[in-house]
Amino acid sequence: MTTKAGAGAFPRATRAAARMLGRNPAIERLIGAAGLLLQKRGRRFAGLKTDLLALLRMLKAFVTGRYRRVPRRTLLAALAGLVYFVNPLDLVPDALPLLGFVDDIGVLAWIIHKVRQDIEAYVAWEREWGSTIDVEGRVEPDGRPAHPSTPPPLPSGPPNKG
Repeated sequence: MTTKAGAGAFPRATRAAARMLGRNPAIERLIGAAGLLLQKRGRRFAGLKTDLLALLRMLKAFVTGRYRRVPRRTLLAALAGLVYFVNPLDLVPDALPLLGFVDDIGVLAWIIHKVRQDIEAYVAWEREWGSTIDVEGRVEPDGRPAHPSTPPPLPSGPPNKG
């Protein structure tokens, strides 16, 4: 059953996602709404839940500046998928018992398939550095946070012998 409002739901979600790029507060609200919905309806998404949670963590880390290696195409696809997911009036309205989330599952599975490499790269980074806190706040010349275990540069010149 397709509603008139749902017929163009994914293209609308994609346009909304494009408008969201660079607007971190809007992205944070979307991540929060998707997280709550996933928590509430999680069992319906059992096969995707691990990947969806990793996607949400990746987006959150991107927005907060902790992880910046997310290509624009991945951001756009992920945000469009989440906009579609949180919209109750998509292709199959979420209010329909049993069927309401079938399209959401399909869209989210497709999005995860499209951005799987980026999710896997993020999860690998998260395992290695995700819980590390850069207390010195050093940054690389390109603006990325410096590797936490990188020693500070050595002073130039001979050591003081005083």
